[in-house]
Amino acid sequence: MFKSLDLYGENVTLHFKGQEKYTTLLGAVVSLFILILIISYSFQQAVRFYQRAGPAMATLSFARDLNTDPGFDPFESGFDFALNLRGDWI
Repeated sequence: MFKSLDLYGENVTLHFKGQEKYTTLLGAVVSLFILILIISYSFQQAVRFYQRAGPAMATLSFARDLNTDPGFDPFESGFDFALNLRGDWI
């Protein structure tokens, strides 16, 4: 009964002791362990999803008139990502 949990049992062309698969106790233990890991990880992720516990994100933004200010290098100011928008609609 417990050996029937073995997900990695090999199919045999000839039946072995009347069975289509050759299953082992070790294979059943490993399969059960992997199944428990998958279920526990899925449960943990579901709890994090419903608690809305995501990665922390910080944003910093400011606007400068780049036509009158001297050159600006955002990476020198600690920015990892910067956008430069130009146009009449700003």
